[in-house]
Amino acid sequence: MPSLKTVAVAAGLTVILVVGIDATSYAANGKSFLLGKSNTATKITKLKNSAGTPLQLKAKAGYAPLKVSSPVVVTNLNADLLDGKSASDLKGELQNKAYVFNNTTASTTDGSIKYAFTGIAPGTYLLNYSVQMAGATGSTGSPEQAYCTPHVNGSSNTPGFITSVSVGNAMALSASATLSLPAGTTVDVTCGTSNDLSWNNSALFPAQFTFLKLDAVSSGAPTIAKVAKTGIASAKKK
Repeated sequence: MPSLKTVAVAAGLTVILVVGIDATSYAANGKSFLLGKSNTATKITKLKNSAGTPLQLKAKAGYAPLKVSSPVVVTNLNADLLDGKSASDLKGELQNKAYVFNNTTASTTDGSIKYAFTGIAPGTYLLNYSVQMAGATGSTGSPEQAYCTPHVNGSSNTPGFITSVSVGNAMALSASATLSLPAGTTVDVTCGTSNDLSWNNSALFPAQFTFLKLDAVSSGAPTIAKVAKTGIASAKKK
């Protein structure tokens, strides 16, 4: 039977070993995961619970429950909030920022086409449009003119845009306009030619209209960088 002195020595060694291990960083595959310490492994650590959620992390209010050291995408990660906002919050912020309409099938035999737009949310918009008129052409002696005029609720509150084209097999017109669209507003753009020519849109000669919501655009001043005097001096010496 070991003596009391032997047991005391053994106990002392045990305490020393525990304290010694507790003061270091652990790096051994297959060993226990120690809380409050730095644990290192050279293989993937997996946690599985066949009966339910395998891991729950709780943190003090105002602190992140998890930190990562890489910006690489985590496959199949399903998060409830993004930057503190829910999906419905993000939908409200991201939707109705811009609308793009393309037309490749419109045609006319009396010179003009009315492009009507629906589903645009109320707001102030910058309308950019480009209309190509396949088949409409003029000559050097009799130049043809093309025009496009935006209408809000049936009336034009912006000037029309006119361009003169003398030759070619397709006239083209590009312009911009700022439109204020209250709730319940109807908006259209009517485009045509001065001599009521027949023309059409196609895949090669489309009409495109983009409504960019200005209410959702952030504005700011550019940062002006000062040129160092040493840089100017060195440049002069050269």
